[in-house]
Amino acid sequence: MKTTASKKPISTSYKKYFTLILFIVIFYNAVFSQERFAIISDTQQPLPIEKLWNKQWDSKNEKNTESRDLLFNSLLNEKISTLFFLGDLVGIGSNNKQWKDIDIFLDSLKARNIKTYAIAGNHEYLLFPKKGINNLYKRFPRSKASIQVQTIDSISLILLNTNFGHISKEQKAEEVKRYEYLLDSLQQCPAVKIIIVGTHQPPFTNSKKIKPDKEVQQLLIPGYLSTPKAILFISGHSHNLEHFIKEKDFLVIGGGGGLHQGILKESERRYENQTWPDFHIRFFYLLIERNKDKLTVTIKGLKFGDTEKWIERSIVL
Repeated sequence: MKTTASKKPISTSYKKYFTLILFIVIFYNAVFSQERFAIISDTQQPLPIEKLWNKQWDSKNEKNTESRDLLFNSLLNEKISTLFFLGDLVGIGSNNKQWKDIDIFLDSLKARNIKTYAIAGNHEYLLFPKKGINNLYKRFPRSKASIQVQTIDSISLILLNTNFGHISKEQKAEEVKRYEYLLDSLQQCPAVKIIIVGTHQPPFTNSKKIKPDKEVQQLLIPGYLSTPKAILFISGHSHNLEHFIKEKDFLVIGGGGGLHQGILKESERRYENQTWPDFHIRFFYLLIERNKDKLTVTIKGLKFGDTEKWIERSIVL
């Protein structure tokens, strides 16, 4: 009895002390550690069938793999703590050979202590869905979860698998429920200043080849719009830079190396694009950092038709 009585207060005291220290460490890392991170999407190799399907493809100008490798090399020289992939890392997820370049890049990132996270795109499920998605899980174990959360410098990123055709109705409902719970929890957390939502399929796009995803619109946008700290929604899938303001900001950033898809003519566009008319970028990635309560998003990459010229612009939110 004496032993039990003497241990109980020590254990309780230790738990309180440990919890306090843990909170201080998390709070310090979230608020005071200034870090920059990067996001890239659609780094896949163009498939032969895509070249036939897409008449805009020009073998003389579209140096997709070479341009992607230039982006990779540039990212290795950026001062970033983390790199996020928003899907379609490779052309065919079940083709082991197509992961070779990604594996080399991941090894180089690891050697520089750059952490990596990814969500699935539609290409990860080709041609054999189970094998393809397992190739992603093998390299990014956290992507097994349909929803991931990472917090860097008080910026919380919620990353979701929006390949809803590959999950059951029950799984979809659970994912949306967890998403809404996370938005509410992060909104109430004092260590979080900004929330970013990331998906592969875009809710809005003017792409000629890709349509806006209605399920993403219906299931995810309401929670994003109703959460004050959530200020940016980022997607890939459309191989263009697109910026829409639909009450809040939406970016489409599928410029990691995939085949050019083209944008609808101005008279045919579904939404008003807020990108700069004189900023003709083709292959690119994002650099994101916080300055007090503001978010700076820098779009950096290669000029359209000129893979030797680097250009960049920034958005402050």
